[in-house]
Formats: sequence, structure tokens, C-alpha cells
Amino acid sequence: MLRRQMIVARAWTGRVMASTVPAPGGRRTALADGQRKVPRGLARAIAKRVKSVAAGHLKEAGAKAYAASGAPSYNSALAATAFMAHRSPAVYAATERVLDEMVTKLPSDILADVRSSIDFGAGSCASTWALNQVLPQAMDEGLVVVEPSPHMMDAGLATLPDDAALHSRISARVTLPSTPADLVLASYVLCDLPSDNLLAPTIDQLWAAAGKVLVVVEPGTPQGYARIMAVRDTVIASGSGSVVAPCPHSGACPLASERDDRYAKSWCHFALAYERTPIQRALKSSATSFSREKFSYLIAAKTGAEIDATMVADTTASTSWSKIISPPLKRGKHVIMDTCAPTGDIARLTVTKGKSGRPAYRHARKARWGDDWLES
Repeated sequence: MLRRQMIVARAWTGRVMASTVPAPGGRRTALADGQRKVPRGLARAIAKRVKSVAAGHLKEAGAKAYAASGAPSYNSALAATAFMAHRSPAVYAATERVLDEMVTKLPSDILADVRSSIDFGAGSCASTWALNQVLPQAMDEGLVVVEPSPHMMDAGLATLPDDAALHSRISARVTLPSTPADLVLASYVLCDLPSDNLLAPTIDQLWAAAGKVLVVVEPGTPQGYARIMAVRDTVIASGSGSVVAPCPHSGACPLASERDDRYAKSWCHFALAYERTPIQRALKSSATSFSREKFSYLIAAKTGAEIDATMVADTTASTSWSKIISPPLKRGKHVIMDTCAPTGDIARLTVTKGKSGRPAYRHARKARWGDDWLES
């Protein structure tokens, strides 16, 4: 049986299900208020990679990589190192957060069958690190890291833990393999496609390569949300799978349809805080310990995996859940939450101690943007 931890705050009329930090082998612990901590091994690998490069060169290389229109360029070892120094911690944190939710949402019998993986656009391998932390069994039968840039591939593979057994299960390619894997992970990669014309065929290939589950993470920008919507549309239109998260339904996205003027300028995205590495603090000339990352994502499962979009691990069939889509407004005696409901609508919930009950009110005070709000 897969060892998992899930914090579920239960109440009679409402409860919050927060995506927590599963701890395979007890290696990880949650930080306060949902903050994410980069593994020491990854932080050390980044420090080792950049120790011989002047901070000014890293800043300049990072600026050049994103200076031109279109996809960033990783055409040198310095550019790859600059990305690793600037962005790997954020990519790790967002990917870990989404994979945590995948572990929480998928039924344990389905999750136990996830034994092989593809990390598409692995880049600095921050997403590979996250997968190894959250669900190491997903690499038991092999992990294929796909990365077209040789500089990024070399830099990324060099950051992975010095574990002979782990490395023996990893193979590297510049294109997707012809053989599907149980899990396909594509983290911060669709945003790097050199042409918009490649988006639709790439999504089709990713969905075809996913034997059981597809996980896509993108920047939490309107453009990132649009790419996630393209993935979602492909999954639903295929008729061969369902959306597991963040959506509690498979209907039209209420934020995309603009049915409510209050949300006309909104898009589906979430945020987290993650601990900066010493390298990041030095590059930003700031002593601030944490940064904030906004992201959009989709978790989808193939119909063959027998996943229903309304299924949530450790809940009963009589329970429905909504996704909190913005920071809850916590007033003196009530909490206001905007949620994406199972009906496909945006529901504004007001939770008070008097009308909602003490347990529901207590859990609402603890609720965060991106949590699930469950109604019994």
C-alpha cells in the first residue's frame, strides 16, 4: 500500500481539503501556511553549478534568454545555468504542489499502478526532483526525460541525487518516446514552444503518451491559463479521459465564458510561497527568505484508469467539492470564498459561525487559495 499523508479538515457542513506534502519514507514535512521548501540536495546542486560563475554573468544570461520574442533560448551552458539559478526553485515548488494534489485526488488503487513516467521538457530537472520527492514509485519501471536543449539536459541531469539505482532507471531523449508511460509530466514547457502552431500537436502527443495520467503545469499568467485550457479542451474532446483537478467539473470554464462580469478579467491560476535558495537571494540582492510563484495546471486521467472527475480520494460519494479560486476574504465574523462549483458555475460562499456552524467557520478561517472546499 502506498504510504501517503493527507490533511483533511472535517466539518459537518463544510470542510477544507488542503493539498499537503506526502512524505515518502518520512522525508518531507510541511512548512507553515503552505510554504514550499526546496530540497537541500537540489539547492546544493544549484550552488555547485553556479559557484564558478559571477553573479553579474548569471543576471545577464538570464536577461538574454528571455530578451527575444517567442520562446527563451538555452543555447549555452551559461544560459542553462542561469535558468537553473533563477527558476528551478519556483518550478520545483509549483510542480511539487500539483503532484501533491494528484496523489490526494487519485484513488489509491489507480495511484499504485503508476510505475513509469515521462518528464517532457525536463529542462533543469526541477520537475524530476519533484516527482522523485512526491511519488518515487512512478519511476520504478523507468523515467524518460525529454529535453531538446543539450545544455539544459546536461545541467539538469547533473542536479539529480547521486543515486545509482535512480540513474539506472532514467533515460534521456530529445523527443517523446513511441511507448506510452503511466504518467506524463509537462511542467513549464508549453510556454517555451518556439511557435504557437506547435501547441495543438504537442498537446495531442502528450495525451497520447499518457497511459493513465497527464499533469501539465504552466505559469499563472493569462497566456499560461490559455495553454492549460487548450489541454483541457483536448482531454474532454477526446472522450478518452476526464479532468481530475483543479476543475470539479468537465463543463465550460466559468472564467473563460465570462458569464459573470465580476470575473471578466480573471483567469484560473493559483499561488504559493517557496523558500529562496541562497543563490536566489544573492542574485536579487535581497535578504527576503521567500518568493511567490503563480501557476496554472491541469491533472487529467485516461478513461481506462477508471477515474471519474467527481472522485476524490478519502471522500464519500455523497460529498461534492469546490475549488477556491481566489484568496478568501477573512473578515471579523465571516469568511467570503469564491469557488468553482461542481455545477460549472462560480459560487460565492459566505461562511459565518452562526449560520454555518463552528467547525465550518473554523475551517474557513484556515482556507487558502487553491484549497478544496467540501460540502457534505
